[in-house]
Parts: sequence; structure tokens; C-alpha cells
Amino acid sequence: MVAVFTGGSLLYGSTGRPDLLGAQHAERLARAQHASAHRLARDLPAETPVYPTHGFGSFCSASQSEGTASTNAAESRINPALTQDEEEFVAALLAGLDAYPAYYAHMGPVNAAGPDPADLPSPPGMSPGHSTSASTAAS
Repeated sequence: MVAVFTGGSLLYGSTGRPDLLGAQHAERLARAQHASAHRLARDLPAETPVYPTHGFGSFCSASQSEGTASTNAAESRINPALTQDEEEFVAALLAGLDAYPAYYAHMGPVNAAGPDPADLPSPPGMSPGHSTSASTAAS
């Protein structure tokens, strides 16, 4: 079976927010979302299941919608990225964006820096005849 993992771009009945990298990128990213959604709708079979990374209620969603499952055909009927022309979609999407949590502004640099080194000390050594309290209790 074919399925499409759409990430945070094409969501159930919505799209991801194009402004999370900063307002200066929002219009360009909204246009890219529109083009990406149309490519998926054009190139994939209608019955293809759609699996986004975000669902109903996510702050990463540009608008609130409901749904726990969808297909390429269903999104083609209801998703503004697929039912509106590019100019209408971009204008409506940008005009409808609300505030998002303040920590989003810090996520990009933190994610780009990567995780701190893991602190994984070696376990203490044991001799072959050594028993632990867990193995003694089980006896």
C-alpha cells in the first residue's frame, strides 16, 4: 500500500504554519505549501492515506480542523491548500494566523545546536560469582 507522510505541511483539512521560522519567510513558505500540496494531489492515487506529523489542536496548524484520518481524495475536497488558487490560499492563510507560544522563537536555534552530550557512566564492574540483591531476592 502507498501512503504519504506529509510532515507538518499538509495536515487534515489544514496546513502547517508558514510563519514559525519568522514572518519574513511566511509568504514564501505558504506558496511552497500550496505547490507541494498540489504536487501530492496530482501525483498520488486518490485512495492514498495521508499521515501528517500534527493533528487536531496542534499549535503548528495554520487553522483548526478536525480529523483523525484522511486520504488524498478527501484532502482534495476540503483542504484550502487544494481548493483555493495560490493567491487566495496565501492571502487567507497569512491573514488567519494567530499568535503562537513564545518558545517557538527559540526552538530553531536549540534544535540546530543538537542535543547535549549524553552522560552515560559505565556501570560498576562485577566478578563472576557476585550476586545482586535483585537476584538474591528472586532465589
